[in-house]
Amino acid sequence: MKIIEILAATAVSLAILFGESRLALAEDVPELCGTCWCIDGSSSGGSCPAFKPGHYDQFAPGLSEVLKSLVPAGSGVEAFRLQAADGSSECNPFYHLEPNEKMPGGDLPPCVPPPAADLVNPSCTVRFADGAGDGGCCGRTYELVDAVDDDDTANTDGVLTHTGHCGVCSTMQDLAVIGSKVAASGRSLDTQSIACSSIFVVNTGTLGKDLDTEFNTLVSCFAEKVGYSAECAKLWAYSSAATSALCLESCSGLGGSYNGPPPECELSQCIKCSETAQQEQFQMFAGRSYVNSGITQPIARACDSFSAVEHEAICGADGVPDTCSGGSGGGSGGGGGGGGGSDGGSEPPPTPPGDDTTSVASTNTCSYDRMKTVVLLVIAGIALFVDVV
Repeated sequence: MKIIEILAATAVSLAILFGESRLALAEDVPELCGTCWCIDGSSSGGSCPAFKPGHYDQFAPGLSEVLKSLVPAGSGVEAFRLQAADGSSECNPFYHLEPNEKMPGGDLPPCVPPPAADLVNPSCTVRFADGAGDGGCCGRTYELVDAVDDDDTANTDGVLTHTGHCGVCSTMQDLAVIGSKVAASGRSLDTQSIACSSIFVVNTGTLGKDLDTEFNTLVSCFAEKVGYSAECAKLWAYSSAATSALCLESCSGLGGSYNGPPPECELSQCIKCSETAQQEQFQMFAGRSYVNSGITQPIARACDSFSAVEHEAICGADGVPDTCSGGSGGGSGGGGGGGGGSDGGSEPPPTPPGDDTTSVASTNTCSYDRMKTVVLLVIAGIALFVDVV
């Protein structure tokens, strides 16, 4: 296979994790399944649920800046690391998959699940660990705390950050990345994520470079270029490698469509392949996904799978400042996903494996958007080699 062909096929398969490169205005409500932002499963018109407070297409800049400024205390679940039973950092989160020479970690022991992975209906909450602070929320120190019910959340002074247990991608840093949909490199989150993964596939496949060396480079790319926290970047790298190794054939002819026609909007074979292989494991270790954080992506997902999480609540009554870099800033108030809850009608996108769940990207493939052909062409370009990594 020629390099360009491999790049194109890889870009399509990896897109299931990252979705399409779509930087919409915060108040936009995408149409992902017919005229609806989610899959409602109904053939009758007008049944699309409202895009309400706690649902987001893209965070307002002020909220993203606040989240990036917050500092993990290291004393809560945010201290959880991917590690083996003996405490070693050398472990494989996808130990359940059949050994494959194209996937790293085949000889490593399984990673130990997060502490609350077996709880029934837990929630991941944020609690400031530095007292009352100066009344603002920029730059404060926080802990992540697993709560099992509303009373538990209240007793720990926690603010909901996503439903489900906390994991390695539950940090505020990771939330800022998927909520802003902009990578640390300045590129869109989807484009940069696919670029990192495409380079890995070409280097280990076509060019025959050392798998372990290139995997470490892939981890660094997700951490430095994309902007995920160290452990979340490592998980995304494992996910990306697994998806490209197991689902390249299923995804090579995808062409940019990740859902079938409405009203079913059935997931494509590409996404099904990725999710079947690793979705459950990825989600267990990641904790956070787009849908359980109330954030849409380009891949249409079931309406009832989305949680409503008002992330502005982390700043309390003071509201989210316009900026953390100079002081002032009136609150950007709560309100639905990046822009006040729109009513019913057309609405936003999906996620990864996570994403991105297809881990070939984040957390819930469901929440990621469909990759556009133009993005695939860009990724397949030679510029990838000289500019992206």
